[in-house]
Amino acid sequence: MLPSTWTLIGQSFILVFLLAVYTLPSMIALLRRHPKRWPIVAVNLIGGFFGGIGWVVAMVWCFVDDRRGTDSRIEQLERLERLKQRGSLTAEEFEQEKGQLLQPES
Repeated sequence: MLPSTWTLIGQSFILVFLLAVYTLPSMIALLRRHPKRWPIVAVNLIGGFFGGIGWVVAMVWCFVDDRRGTDSRIEQLERLERLKQRGSLTAEEFEQEKGQLLQPES
């Protein structure tokens, strides 16, 4: 006996819904342009098969802001310039911070 058309449509919708929920951590990481988005996708898609632990780990990880200390020197200089323009930094403080930022790393 063949299933009815409505049964097939219902099963298709359920399958699409479950697939969307399963890939939700990956989609969130990609949309937020998380710095570790590709490892999150891997943990989500591969680790999710093992009892759902990978899905939980990926879901938590996609919301952790991992950008601390990853600003480039140019971004840090631009931030310092904005602080100086707003008056939050004096010219002397700006030059001092800029000098520390541009010192070669040892």
